[in-house]
Amino acid sequence: MSLKKIIQSFPFGPTPKKKKKKKKKKKRPIRILSIDGGGIRGIVPAMILHQIEQITGQPTCELFDFIAGTSAGGMVALLLVKPDKDGTPEYTAQEVAEIFAHRGSEIFSSTVWDQIRSVRTLREKKYPSTGIEKILKDHLGETYLSESLTDILITSYAIKRRNACFFKSRNAVASSDFNIKMRHIARATSAAPTYFEPAQVDIPNLDDPFVLIDGGIVANNPAMCAYVEARSLYPKADDFIVVSIGTGELLQGYDYDDAKRWGLAGWVGPMIDFLFHGSQVTVDYQLQQLLPPNESIGQRYYRFQFPIENGMWGLDDTRPTNIQRLKEIVTEQILKDEERTILELCKKLKR
Repeated sequence: MSLKKIIQSFPFGPTPKKKKKKKKKKKRPIRILSIDGGGIRGIVPAMILHQIEQITGQPTCELFDFIAGTSAGGMVALLLVKPDKDGTPEYTAQEVAEIFAHRGSEIFSSTVWDQIRSVRTLREKKYPSTGIEKILKDHLGETYLSESLTDILITSYAIKRRNACFFKSRNAVASSDFNIKMRHIARATSAAPTYFEPAQVDIPNLDDPFVLIDGGIVANNPAMCAYVEARSLYPKADDFIVVSIGTGELLQGYDYDDAKRWGLAGWVGPMIDFLFHGSQVTVDYQLQQLLPPNESIGQRYYRFQFPIENGMWGLDDTRPTNIQRLKEIVTEQILKDEERTILELCKKLKR
Protein backbone atom coordinates (compact mmCIF):
# COMPACT_ATOMS: atom_id res chain seq x y z
CA MET A 1 0.00 0.00 0.00
CA SER A 2 1.36 3.43 -0.88
CA LEU A 3 2.06 6.08 1.77
CA LYS A 4 -0.67 8.27 0.34
CA LYS A 5 -3.31 5.56 0.76
CA ILE A 6 -2.10 4.78 4.30
CA ILE A 7 -2.44 8.44 5.28
CA GLN A 8 -5.90 8.67 3.68
CA SER A 9 -7.12 5.58 5.52
CA PHE A 10 -5.71 6.57 8.93
CA PRO A 11 -8.38 7.92 11.30
CA PHE A 12 -7.06 11.38 12.04
CA GLY A 13 -9.35 12.99 14.58
CA PRO A 14 -12.93 12.05 15.35
CA THR A 15 -15.15 10.68 12.61
CA PRO A 16 -17.54 13.41 11.52
CA LYS A 17 -21.11 12.69 12.64
CA LYS A 18 -23.82 12.49 10.04
CA LYS A 19 -26.42 15.18 10.41
CA LYS A 20 -29.76 13.78 11.44
CA LYS A 21 -32.55 14.71 9.11
CA LYS A 22 -35.26 16.61 10.87
CA LYS A 23 -38.54 14.79 10.79
CA LYS A 24 -41.15 16.73 8.97
CA LYS A 25 -44.02 17.66 11.22
CA LYS A 26 -47.07 15.87 9.94
CA LYS A 27 -49.81 18.19 8.84
CA ARG A 28 -53.13 18.00 10.56
CA PRO A 29 -55.72 16.25 8.37
CA ILE A 30 -58.35 18.45 6.75
CA ARG A 31 -61.62 17.96 8.62
CA ILE A 32 -64.82 17.85 6.55
CA LEU A 33 -68.45 17.85 7.71
CA SER A 34 -71.38 16.86 5.50
CA ILE A 35 -75.06 17.04 6.50
CA ASP A 36 -77.84 15.26 4.59
CA GLY A 37 -81.23 16.66 3.69
CA GLY A 38 -84.30 15.39 5.51
CA GLY A 39 -86.85 18.06 6.35
CA ILE A 40 -87.81 18.22 10.01
CA ARG A 41 -85.35 15.38 10.67
CA GLY A 42 -82.61 18.01 10.40
CA ILE A 43 -82.98 18.07 14.19
CA VAL A 44 -80.99 14.81 14.33
CA PRO A 45 -77.64 16.05 12.91
CA ALA A 46 -78.01 19.24 14.96
CA MET A 47 -78.30 17.16 18.15
CA ILE A 48 -75.34 14.95 17.20
CA LEU A 49 -73.24 18.05 16.56
CA HIS A 50 -74.37 19.44 19.91
CA GLN A 51 -72.88 16.36 21.58
CA ILE A 52 -69.61 16.87 19.69
CA GLU A 53 -69.53 20.55 20.70
CA GLN A 54 -70.11 19.55 24.33
CA ILE A 55 -67.26 17.04 24.34
CA THR A 56 -64.73 19.24 22.54
CA GLY A 57 -65.76 22.55 24.05
CA GLN A 58 -65.56 24.15 20.60
CA PRO A 59 -68.16 25.35 18.08
CA THR A 60 -68.72 23.30 14.95
CA CYS A 61 -67.28 25.98 12.67
CA GLU A 62 -63.93 25.69 14.49
CA LEU A 63 -63.86 21.90 14.52
CA PHE A 64 -64.15 21.60 10.74
CA ASP A 65 -62.22 23.15 7.87
CA PHE A 66 -65.03 22.62 5.38
CA ILE A 67 -68.78 22.09 5.73
CA ALA A 68 -71.39 21.03 3.15
CA GLY A 69 -75.14 20.72 3.47
CA THR A 70 -78.21 19.84 1.44
CA SER A 71 -81.79 20.99 2.07
CA ALA A 72 -82.41 20.83 5.84
CA GLY A 73 -78.73 19.96 6.19
CA GLY A 74 -77.93 23.14 4.28
CA MET A 75 -80.03 25.15 6.71
CA VAL A 76 -78.22 23.55 9.67
CA ALA A 77 -74.84 24.27 8.08
CA LEU A 78 -75.63 27.92 7.34
CA LEU A 79 -76.92 28.54 10.86
CA LEU A 80 -73.74 27.05 12.34
CA VAL A 81 -71.40 29.27 10.27
CA LYS A 82 -73.36 32.51 10.65
CA PRO A 83 -71.36 35.10 12.62
CA ASP A 84 -72.79 37.43 15.23
CA LYS A 85 -71.78 41.08 15.49
CA ASP A 86 -68.55 40.07 17.29
CA GLY A 87 -67.51 37.60 14.61
CA THR A 88 -68.24 34.51 16.71
CA PRO A 89 -70.86 31.84 15.90
CA GLU A 90 -74.35 33.17 16.54
CA TYR A 91 -75.86 29.73 17.13
CA THR A 92 -74.71 26.62 18.91
CA ALA A 93 -75.77 23.26 17.52
CA GLN A 94 -78.19 22.92 20.42
CA GLU A 95 -79.85 26.22 19.46
CA VAL A 96 -80.13 25.04 15.86
CA ALA A 97 -81.85 21.85 17.07
CA GLU A 98 -84.27 24.00 19.07
CA ILE A 99 -85.12 26.06 15.99
CA PHE A 100 -86.18 22.88 14.18
CA ALA A 101 -88.05 21.57 17.21
CA HIS A 102 -89.87 24.78 18.14
CA ARG A 103 -90.38 26.43 14.75
CA GLY A 104 -90.72 23.42 12.47
CA SER A 105 -94.49 23.74 12.47
CA GLU A 106 -94.10 27.28 11.11
CA ILE A 107 -91.95 26.02 8.24
CA PHE A 108 -94.55 23.41 7.30
CA SER A 109 -97.60 25.58 7.91
CA SER A 110 -100.65 25.92 5.69
CA THR A 111 -104.15 27.36 5.92
CA VAL A 112 -107.30 25.26 5.52
CA TRP A 113 -107.68 26.66 2.01
CA ASP A 114 -104.11 25.62 1.15
CA GLN A 115 -104.85 22.10 2.36
CA ILE A 116 -108.05 21.89 0.33
CA ARG A 117 -106.31 23.09 -2.82
CA SER A 118 -103.40 20.66 -2.42
CA VAL A 119 -105.83 17.75 -2.04
CA ARG A 120 -108.06 18.81 -4.94
CA THR A 121 -105.30 19.29 -7.49
CA LEU A 122 -101.96 17.62 -8.13
CA ARG A 123 -100.70 20.92 -9.51
CA GLU A 124 -100.68 22.71 -6.15
CA LYS A 125 -97.65 22.74 -3.84
CA LYS A 126 -98.28 21.53 -0.32
CA TYR A 127 -97.13 24.60 1.67
CA PRO A 128 -96.83 28.33 1.03
CA SER A 129 -93.27 29.64 1.27
CA THR A 130 -94.15 32.46 3.67
CA GLY A 131 -93.49 30.39 6.80
CA ILE A 132 -90.05 29.12 5.87
CA GLU A 133 -89.01 32.51 4.46
CA LYS A 134 -89.97 34.27 7.70
CA ILE A 135 -87.95 31.85 9.82
CA LEU A 136 -84.93 32.12 7.53
CA LYS A 137 -85.11 35.91 7.69
CA ASP A 138 -85.44 35.82 11.49
CA HIS A 139 -82.37 33.62 11.94
CA LEU A 140 -80.11 34.37 8.97
CA GLY A 141 -81.12 37.99 8.45
CA GLU A 142 -79.04 39.97 5.97
CA THR A 143 -75.85 37.94 6.38
CA TYR A 144 -74.03 37.17 3.15
CA LEU A 145 -72.32 33.93 2.16
CA SER A 146 -68.93 35.67 2.14
CA GLU A 147 -69.26 36.20 5.91
CA SER A 148 -69.32 32.45 6.63
CA LEU A 149 -67.03 31.52 9.53
CA THR A 150 -65.93 28.34 7.72
CA ASP A 151 -65.58 27.36 4.06
CA ILE A 152 -68.98 26.04 3.07
CA LEU A 153 -70.82 24.50 0.11
CA ILE A 154 -74.61 24.34 -0.24
CA THR A 155 -76.34 22.37 -3.00
CA SER A 156 -79.31 23.24 -5.18
CA TYR A 157 -80.58 22.62 -8.72
CA ALA A 158 -81.41 25.24 -11.37
CA ILE A 159 -84.46 23.98 -13.26
CA LYS A 160 -84.36 26.59 -16.04
CA ARG A 161 -80.65 26.21 -16.78
CA ARG A 162 -80.74 22.46 -16.01
CA ASN A 163 -77.59 22.64 -13.91
CA ALA A 164 -76.45 21.61 -10.48
CA CYS A 165 -75.89 24.77 -8.47
CA PHE A 166 -73.28 24.86 -5.71
CA PHE A 167 -73.13 27.93 -3.50
CA LYS A 168 -69.53 28.19 -2.30
CA SER A 169 -68.26 30.66 0.27
CA ARG A 170 -64.83 30.81 -1.40
CA ASN A 171 -66.48 32.04 -4.62
CA ALA A 172 -68.48 34.59 -2.64
CA VAL A 173 -65.29 35.93 -1.06
CA ALA A 174 -63.52 36.08 -4.42
CA SER A 175 -66.28 37.86 -6.34
CA SER A 176 -69.39 39.85 -5.47
CA ASP A 177 -71.08 38.12 -8.42
CA PHE A 178 -71.38 35.00 -6.27
CA ASN A 179 -72.13 36.70 -2.96
CA ILE A 180 -75.72 35.84 -2.05
CA LYS A 181 -77.58 36.30 1.22
CA MET A 182 -77.54 33.16 3.35
CA ARG A 183 -81.32 33.15 3.77
CA HIS A 184 -81.83 33.07 -0.01
CA ILE A 185 -79.43 30.14 -0.31
CA ALA A 186 -81.19 28.30 2.52
CA ARG A 187 -84.52 28.86 0.78
CA ALA A 188 -83.13 27.49 -2.50
CA THR A 189 -81.54 24.36 -1.07
CA SER A 190 -84.74 23.45 0.83
CA ALA A 191 -87.29 24.11 -1.94
CA ALA A 192 -88.48 20.51 -2.01
CA PRO A 193 -90.70 19.77 -5.02
CA THR A 194 -94.40 19.29 -4.10
CA TYR A 195 -93.72 20.83 -0.66
CA PHE A 196 -92.68 24.38 -1.64
CA GLU A 197 -92.62 26.46 -4.79
CA PRO A 198 -89.18 26.91 -6.39
CA ALA A 199 -86.98 29.72 -5.12
CA GLN A 200 -86.01 32.65 -7.31
CA VAL A 201 -82.54 33.95 -6.47
CA ASP A 202 -81.21 37.14 -8.01
CA ILE A 203 -77.61 36.78 -9.10
CA PRO A 204 -75.54 40.00 -9.36
CA ASN A 205 -74.93 41.11 -12.97
CA LEU A 206 -77.51 38.67 -14.32
CA ASP A 207 -80.88 39.93 -15.56
CA ASP A 208 -82.48 36.51 -15.33
CA PRO A 209 -82.80 35.12 -11.75
CA PHE A 210 -81.95 31.52 -11.00
CA VAL A 211 -85.00 29.28 -10.49
CA LEU A 212 -83.87 26.75 -7.90
CA ILE A 213 -85.18 23.65 -6.18
CA ASP A 214 -84.08 21.36 -3.35
CA GLY A 215 -80.43 20.29 -3.33
CA GLY A 216 -81.53 16.71 -2.70
CA ILE A 217 -82.15 16.45 -6.44
CA VAL A 218 -78.39 16.86 -6.89
CA ALA A 219 -76.96 15.23 -3.77
CA ASN A 220 -79.12 14.47 -0.78
CA ASN A 221 -75.91 13.19 0.79
CA PRO A 222 -73.38 15.90 -0.18
CA ALA A 223 -70.36 14.17 1.40
CA MET A 224 -68.70 13.38 -1.93
CA CYS A 225 -69.25 16.96 -3.12
CA ALA A 226 -67.63 18.13 0.11
CA TYR A 227 -64.66 15.79 -0.26
CA VAL A 228 -64.01 16.78 -3.89
CA GLU A 229 -64.26 20.49 -3.06
CA ALA A 230 -61.93 20.13 -0.07
CA ARG A 231 -59.38 18.32 -2.25
CA SER A 232 -59.49 21.33 -4.57
CA LEU A 233 -59.18 23.79 -1.70
CA TYR A 234 -56.29 21.91 -0.06
CA PRO A 235 -54.29 20.30 -2.91
CA LYS A 236 -51.22 19.78 -0.71
CA ALA A 237 -53.08 18.23 2.22
CA ASP A 238 -51.63 14.98 3.55
CA ASP A 239 -54.94 13.49 4.62
CA PHE A 240 -58.65 14.06 5.19
CA ILE A 241 -61.27 13.14 7.78
CA VAL A 242 -64.87 13.12 6.55
CA VAL A 243 -67.81 13.18 8.96
CA SER A 244 -71.12 12.53 7.22
CA ILE A 245 -74.36 12.82 9.21
CA GLY A 246 -77.60 11.41 7.85
CA THR A 247 -81.21 12.17 8.70
CA GLY A 248 -82.51 8.62 8.56
CA GLU A 249 -83.14 6.07 5.85
CA LEU A 250 -86.36 4.26 5.05
CA LEU A 251 -85.58 0.55 4.82
CA GLN A 252 -89.05 -0.66 3.87
CA GLY A 253 -88.84 -3.17 1.04
CA TYR A 254 -91.35 -3.95 -1.73
CA ASP A 255 -92.42 -7.37 -3.00
CA TYR A 256 -92.47 -8.31 -6.65
CA ASP A 257 -96.19 -9.03 -6.55
CA ASP A 258 -96.84 -5.45 -5.39
CA ALA A 259 -94.39 -3.67 -7.69
CA LYS A 260 -95.43 -5.48 -10.87
CA ARG A 261 -98.90 -3.94 -10.57
CA TRP A 262 -97.68 -0.37 -10.21
CA GLY A 263 -98.46 2.05 -12.97
CA LEU A 264 -97.14 5.61 -13.31
CA ALA A 265 -98.93 6.84 -10.18
CA GLY A 266 -97.89 3.80 -8.16
CA TRP A 267 -94.19 4.25 -8.96
CA VAL A 268 -93.97 7.97 -8.12
CA GLY A 269 -93.62 7.71 -4.33
CA PRO A 270 -91.31 4.67 -4.19
CA MET A 271 -89.20 5.97 -7.08
CA ILE A 272 -88.39 9.24 -5.27
CA ASP A 273 -87.42 7.21 -2.19
CA PHE A 274 -85.28 4.86 -4.30
CA LEU A 275 -83.45 7.75 -5.98
CA PHE A 276 -82.69 9.54 -2.73
CA HIS A 277 -81.69 6.38 -0.86
CA GLY A 278 -79.69 5.09 -3.82
CA SER A 279 -77.60 8.25 -4.04
CA GLN A 280 -76.98 8.21 -0.27
CA VAL A 281 -75.69 4.66 -0.13
CA THR A 282 -73.63 5.15 -3.31
CA VAL A 283 -71.79 8.11 -1.77
CA ASP A 284 -71.33 6.10 1.42
CA TYR A 285 -69.77 3.25 -0.56
CA GLN A 286 -67.50 5.57 -2.54
CA LEU A 287 -66.09 7.27 0.55
CA GLN A 288 -65.55 3.96 2.33
CA GLN A 289 -63.37 2.93 -0.60
CA LEU A 290 -61.56 6.27 -0.92
CA LEU A 291 -60.90 6.79 2.79
CA PRO A 292 -60.24 3.45 4.47
CA PRO A 293 -58.50 3.51 7.86
CA ASN A 294 -54.74 4.09 7.75
CA GLU A 295 -51.84 3.82 10.19
CA SER A 296 -51.39 7.50 10.93
CA ILE A 297 -55.01 8.47 11.59
CA GLY A 298 -56.98 5.29 11.94
CA GLN A 299 -60.58 5.74 10.90
CA ARG A 300 -60.90 8.57 8.38
CA TYR A 301 -64.52 8.30 7.28
CA TYR A 302 -67.42 8.48 9.74
CA ARG A 303 -71.05 7.99 8.73
CA PHE A 304 -73.81 8.48 11.30
CA GLN A 305 -77.15 7.18 10.05
CA PHE A 306 -80.23 5.45 11.48
CA PRO A 307 -83.25 3.53 10.14
CA ILE A 308 -86.53 5.42 9.97
CA GLU A 309 -89.35 3.75 11.84
CA ASN A 310 -92.77 3.26 10.29
CA GLY A 311 -94.78 6.45 10.50
CA MET A 312 -91.70 8.71 10.80
CA TRP A 313 -90.81 9.11 7.13
CA GLY A 314 -92.64 12.43 6.56
CA LEU A 315 -90.30 15.36 5.95
CA ASP A 316 -93.02 17.63 7.31
CA ASP A 317 -94.12 15.62 10.36
CA THR A 318 -93.83 18.31 13.04
CA ARG A 319 -96.14 16.67 15.56
CA PRO A 320 -94.73 16.94 19.11
CA THR A 321 -94.77 13.14 19.41
CA ASN A 322 -92.60 12.81 16.28
CA ILE A 323 -90.17 15.52 17.45
CA GLN A 324 -89.87 13.75 20.78
CA ARG A 325 -89.26 10.40 19.08
CA LEU A 326 -86.48 11.94 16.94
CA LYS A 327 -84.82 13.27 20.09
CA GLU A 328 -85.07 9.84 21.71
CA ILE A 329 -83.46 8.20 18.67
CA VAL A 330 -80.47 10.51 19.06
CA THR A 331 -80.06 10.15 22.82
CA GLU A 332 -81.08 6.49 23.26
CA GLN A 333 -79.72 4.98 20.06
CA ILE A 334 -77.17 7.01 18.10
CA LEU A 335 -75.24 8.62 20.97
CA LYS A 336 -75.41 5.44 23.02
CA ASP A 337 -74.43 3.01 20.25
CA GLU A 338 -71.77 5.32 18.81
CA GLU A 339 -70.39 6.65 22.11
CA ARG A 340 -66.89 5.22 21.66
CA THR A 341 -66.75 6.29 18.01
CA ILE A 342 -67.84 9.84 18.83
CA LEU A 343 -65.27 10.17 21.62
CA GLU A 344 -62.52 8.95 19.27
CA LEU A 345 -63.70 11.37 16.58
CA CYS A 346 -63.76 14.31 18.99
CA LYS A 347 -60.11 13.74 19.89
CA LYS A 348 -59.18 13.92 16.21
CA LEU A 349 -61.29 17.00 15.55
CA LYS A 350 -59.95 18.90 18.54
CA ARG A 351 -56.35 17.93 17.85
